[in-house]
Amino acid sequence: YDIILLHSDNVDDTTLAKMMALQDKTTLFQQPHPDNTIAYKTEEDVIAHCSGGGLGLGIFTAAGELIGQTMLSFKQPVSGPFAKKGENSQANIEWLMVDDDYRKNGLSGSLIYLSVLIAESSGMSQVHANVRMHNDKALTKFAGFGFIFAGTVVNQKDGSAHFNAFCASGL
Repeated sequence: YDIILLHSDNVDDTTLAKMMALQDKTTLFQQPHPDNTIAYKTEEDVIAHCSGGGLGLGIFTAAGELIGQTMLSFKQPVSGPFAKKGENSQANIEWLMVDDDYRKNGLSGSLIYLSVLIAESSGMSQVHANVRMHNDKALTKFAGFGFIFAGTVVNQKDGSAHFNAFCASGL
């Protein structure tokens, strides 16, 4: 497999179509819905993410098929004379999915691990993920990488309940 860093310069129409097709393949409903295991995104959501400085990771087969992906967004505190470098800066892991045909190969774990490494090497002081409460596999996977579930939030698009998790320690 090839794992590619996705960003505004390389998410073209072809890659965007592959990303949307993978989402449609891995979700129960091709719209925001609380029973989906991920927060359903539109093409506009993905474009806004990339154009706003967000990154992603894509796992591709040798034939160029996209079989796994995630998004990574960054939040920096407002700068000022008392702000410390990296203080309260946060990365968020979202939209994590792997094609059902390729599960049980450690691919979702690779996406989490690499996302945390990218966040830490970018100077982020915290790495967060919102995981749907009914997604037991994802809850277990994130916990295995040191994420601690510290609260709950509600997805504004579909009303689903999520656990807010943060990575307790570097990898």
